[in-house]
Amino acid sequence: MLPRSSAVGTSDFVFSRDGANQSNPANIPLDSMSEASLSYAGFYQNTFSSSMLSYVTRLNRYSGFGFSLGYLYNPNIPNTENLQTIDDMPVYDSTRVTSFSESQIYFHAAYGFYRPLSSSVAVALGAGINAQRHSLSPYLGYGIGCDGGAAVDFSALGLKTGVICENITTNYIQWDKGYSETALPHVRFGVGWHKEIPYLYGRIQLQFKSLDMLANEGVNADTAYDSASVRMLRPTTKHFSKDPLYFLLNGTYGLEYTVMNVLCLRLGIPVGDSYGGDGNRIAFGCGVNLLHKKLSLDFSYLTHELAGTYQLGVSYRWKSDCSSN
Repeated sequence: MLPRSSAVGTSDFVFSRDGANQSNPANIPLDSMSEASLSYAGFYQNTFSSSMLSYVTRLNRYSGFGFSLGYLYNPNIPNTENLQTIDDMPVYDSTRVTSFSESQIYFHAAYGFYRPLSSSVAVALGAGINAQRHSLSPYLGYGIGCDGGAAVDFSALGLKTGVICENITTNYIQWDKGYSETALPHVRFGVGWHKEIPYLYGRIQLQFKSLDMLANEGVNADTAYDSASVRMLRPTTKHFSKDPLYFLLNGTYGLEYTVMNVLCLRLGIPVGDSYGGDGNRIAFGCGVNLLHKKLSLDFSYLTHELAGTYQLGVSYRWKSDCSSN
């Protein structure tokens, strides 16, 4: 994802328009500008890193296309399979520990189109395809999958809603040793509102992204229980069919305040038991728009119990030649 999205915990997927695989493909045609972006992220004190190139443009007045190419590099992974064991317990010996690296190349392409229902309401649909190459020495894996999304824009109210489905067909990876794996679909709902506020010399944007309503993203809740007078949290799973309000209220809330179309301040706060419910995992960042918003520089930081993650990005926008066709 780009840093302007990670700074709000990806809660801006209802508004974000780029070629990244985390974005809603239905948003691609909802802007007349073309944009190219580069980003770099260092995870957990640079334990591993990722970089991405993103591009999005309009094909004509009602449709658009976007793509991204991402690379993840994870070096110096300890390989302990050669350690000796005593009573099935490994005995650490640094001379027997080797290391290897992991890398992923990820390609995403998406197409979207929209139709205005009135002067203030528009409906958009989009679809994307994902392909990846996963190297985990000495093994190689190749994967493919599809995404889809929809959006309804109430421009007069500054209100927008969206739904995104990741891995509609499941994301399938085939490894060269005859092993395969699949990633299950995820469905998320989002809603956002933005408004120009002259009194504050800028614009306020509020947004929300729900949990996976199919409950396929793993543990999505915690249950507290007492054991020997010690209160602990036990991971549990909730289901949308049994508790829809939980999924619609819990997720990530984001805030973006843009000052005079130049400085953007961003904050993302996850809410819900799946994130510990204590606010320890927050995201924040900022952006600066230059050259009449053609050039943007963005930064984000995500807190975590292990260590923080930072991300840097640069984007350039220009008027699309196809915007009026």
